[in-house]
Amino acid sequence: MKIQEKVNLAAQPNKLYLFKEGMFYKVYNQNAMWFVQHIKPYKITVKYIKNIQQEVYSIGFPITYLANINLKPFALQNIANTTPKLLCYTITQQPIKQINYINWCANLPKQNAQPIQPNTTNATMQTNIITQLQNFEMATKTPIQAFEFLIQLKKMM
Repeated sequence: MKIQEKVNLAAQPNKLYLFKEGMFYKVYNQNAMWFVQHIKPYKITVKYIKNIQQEVYSIGFPITYLANINLKPFALQNIANTTPKLLCYTITQQPIKQINYINWCANLPKQNAQPIQPNTTNATMQTNIITQLQNFEMATKTPIQAFEFLIQLKKMM
């Protein structure tokens, strides 16, 4: 199943989809928000997926942990839509609301982002770019973080 299909399934307001990926179950976007708010507060992974042109939020947990989760107060398993690689639950309490998801995404810390403020004057913009370059610690960054920083600088110009 492609990531776009997973994101589309996760957008359903009264469904919880768990995708089996290797030895883990993964939960995406709206389902990840609901899971961390009602089941267990896992750390959210944020990743920009280029081919669907959006950030994807996800959590993952070992398959063995599923036996320890009590979803019955919140959701019931939907046997008709369940396969070995996909578990589907119908959310019976506190369905997912789009406005809550938007607010939740806005409050998540953006990973690998450098705070760059665009300025209107050329001299100020150049000073800002130079300051950003001087403050960027290349030795502690991954190549992808350095590349994202370069893209942000280019957008400022």
